[in-house]
Amino acid sequence: MPWDLVSDFLSQQIRDAFQAKQVEWETQDRTYCHVPDCSRFIKPDDYVGDIAPCPNPDCLLNTCIKCKAAHHGGACKDDEDTKIFKAKAKEEGYQQCCGCGRMVELNTGCNHMTCPCGAQFCYVCGAKWKTCECPQWNEERLIERAQAHVDNAGIQARNALERAAQLNRAAQDLRDNHECEHNQRWTRMTTGSLRCEECMYTQHRFVDECNRCHLRACYRCRTNRL
Repeated sequence: MPWDLVSDFLSQQIRDAFQAKQVEWETQDRTYCHVPDCSRFIKPDDYVGDIAPCPNPDCLLNTCIKCKAAHHGGACKDDEDTKIFKAKAKEEGYQQCCGCGRMVELNTGCNHMTCPCGAQFCYVCGAKWKTCECPQWNEERLIERAQAHVDNAGIQARNALERAAQLNRAAQDLRDNHECEHNQRWTRMTTGSLRCEECMYTQHRFVDECNRCHLRACYRCRTNRL
């Protein structure tokens, strides 16, 4: 229900609480006070550089917006668990977002990553997108994506030669559109794989497919992440 239709029927206290919570949940890389007994949400507008001062008058301590621990001078220091996690992530081939620091995994598609925080970076080296000389896609992943597209299309090849031609066309189409911004038309698909390629959840009824690069995404990811 639209906020404008109900706000007049609510008390000022409830309206203020709702709007404060709305800011919190619309913030993608949220920072909370590092003190467990406080844990107050700190609005991005209140940040001072990489310092997030707690708005709680009974606390007022500073939190680092990068590592979420107590603010410190210099680079963030990883604790032992974080070191183990990063070592495992590196072993598995994951990459860390250059914006918010979260780990991401690339299954298919090009090396151009867009994090939920909005940062765009190279999956190979982790640098900000278009600031490195890494290849823009991994050929093996591209071929896997082409195979998935051909399978989803549901067009049965009469022989191996025709199948190879289908794969070649799909692969070349992906090479030509590897930097798709998904701002073209989408088609609602009810056949083939109904798995969202963003959140990896399989949908029950349908999934939307980008008409340009053939990425399949659920409605929530398409409207909020792409």
